[in-house]
Amino acid sequence: MRDKDLEFLNTTEDGLRLQEVLREWGLVRDDLPWLPSSVTYAQMRRNVARLRSGKMRVDPRIPPNELADLLEASMNQDRLMRDLTMATRGQTEIERERREAERAKRAVAGFHRLKKAAKAADPESPVAEKVRRIHRLRKKALGRRRKRRG
Repeated sequence: MRDKDLEFLNTTEDGLRLQEVLREWGLVRDDLPWLPSSVTYAQMRRNVARLRSGKMRVDPRIPPNELADLLEASMNQDRLMRDLTMATRGQTEIERERREAERAKRAVAGFHRLKKAAKAADPESPVAEKVRRIHRLRKKALGRRRKRRG
């Protein structure tokens, strides 16, 4: 599993909640080892094939087929966690963007309410100065309007 996926799973509230749900459903087992981030799935599949063919022996006390099954289960668990982590992170990003857009809408609505306030009509008032400053910032951020073609 990639380092940024592990960081998301172990540090964010969404990642910890995802792990808890997957453990409750039995999709993630604690007895399976996690794959290091430096090892690719292709390398793991080659190692599994070598173990099954008998070309690679690690520990004589462990049958090679059982070790190969354990590695395959670890790969499947890692793939599941990676896919779910990416989906969860994407959903979190969508929710963050939606909240940001809602906040921007509320800010614009507040600006328009402030602009229509009675205190904003007096050019010397601090409210009018604030309205001018916000208007300049918005104009600078949004740029010039397109010219209309007549």
